Amino acid sequence: MLLCTLSALSSLVELKERLEGDEIDLGNASAILNAVQNIAQQGAALSRYFWPMHNREPHLAGAKQLRIGLKVPDDGPLRDRTLRNQMEHFDEELDRFCRTTVVGHTLPQYVGPLLSSSSVPLHLFRAYLHGPRDL
Repeated sequence: MLLCTLSALSSLVELKERLEGDEIDLGNASAILNAVQNIAQQGAALSRYFWPMHNREPHLAGAKQLRIGLKVPDDGPLRDRTLRNQMEHFDEELDRFCRTTVVGHTLPQYVGPLLSSSSVPLHLFRAYLHGPRDL
């Protein structure tokens, strides 16, 4: 658990450094996305300790003791399994995506402001969308 936490914190520091200042260096899009992805993956790994996949003893009792001992709120953001499941089952999601007729633009990675919608669909695989700050 400590390794996961330290890894996420390291990526958080790196991300903060890359996003500071008036302009974001878009040449570092991969580094920014790697940091965001690592934070999410480490959060997913920690989530499994606190809310195990198997809802039976002794898993539940151990997870509860960890949450109590580390003061992790039962309704905290790590409990939501949506992102965790999407990351862990990305291969299945990709298979579903590839079975459809893909229309529009597909970007393997993107860092920048939320793009205005157009009549052409946009598919983003790895993206970090930030607020209204100008690039």
